[in-house]
Amino acid sequence: MTRIKTVRTAAVVLLALGTLKYLAILIDAGFDLSQAPFAFLLVFALPFGLVLLLLPRLRRTGLGLMLLTGVPFVAFLVGNVVQNGFAKEEWADYLVVYAGAPVAVVGVIAAARCLLTGRQQVAS
Repeated sequence: MTRIKTVRTAAVVLLALGTLKYLAILIDAGFDLSQAPFAFLLVFALPFGLVLLLLPRLRRTGLGLMLLTGVPFVAFLVGNVVQNGFAKEEWADYLVVYAGAPVAVVGVIAAARCLLTGRQQVAS
């Protein structure tokens, strides 16, 4: 019961952080939509929004999507920090790396436990 809520909360936080990072990039570009990195929004925010949409009806699909998006997300963040100190550019980087990575790890672990134990029924 609490694992699904944990996955849902992690997806909400990661969606908010991805959107916040996109807005920070957009502010730096002077709100010029021709320079806006829409691919960033599609890669870092949209999958977690889809997790939120899928969890109420198609739980196993939502949990699987959380695993498929959360693991590469964490790997990308950790790889960038190890290689070149990713969180040095602006304030939103610190939020994404130091708040988003632990939240993603917790969400992935909760999703994996839900899928492996088969306990996904929760009164929504």
